[in-house]
Amino acid sequence: MHGSYSSTIPSSAGSSSSIVQQLRATSDFVVANSDVTHRVYYKDGRSFRLYGCVDLDAFDVANDVEPGRLKVGIISSNDPHKGIELFVRTAIAAARRAGN
Repeated sequence: MHGSYSSTIPSSAGSSSSIVQQLRATSDFVVANSDVTHRVYYKDGRSFRLYGCVDLDAFDVANDVEPGRLKVGIISSNDPHKGIELFVRTAIAAARRAGN
């Protein structure tokens, strides 16, 4: 997306559809990480899908397993539509079940 898009859209910009329209209008290119995002922000000849754009090797850390301990993690934007509440509820239930 255009490097200055956040400064061109005030927090009171309005409905999500008007924000999408303004982002399309002010973006040079749109790079989406999913088909859904690509469809929403589509610009003819100026939008692209880029799957797996994270360098997983940069996150290569040791998995120190502690017998009897449950470790749970998530990498997410933590937006409600991403299911963060369900993740937290599931992690709590798993911890209770495991006795941690």
